[in-house]
Amino acid sequence: QKLMLISPSVSDHITAAEIFTKCRGQGYTIRKSIDCLIASVAMNYNLTLLDRDKDFEAIASCVPLQRVDIQSL
Repeated sequence: QKLMLISPSVSDHITAAEIFTKCRGQGYTIRKSIDCLIASVAMNYNLTLLDRDKDFEAIASCVPLQRVDIQSL
């Protein structure tokens, strides 16, 4: 399999800010803004995110992020 390097675009950064704002509006404070950027890139490329971070759980409850919590595996 090949690995693909993905660089966040300006659009990804804008979407990350929108994710942060939407989560705040629903009562979640995302502790690390980079998590919003990672989620944004995953969503824009239709990728499933493997994580073990509560911030991604909160993000996925606010936006359509495909994720798998690896602690549950």
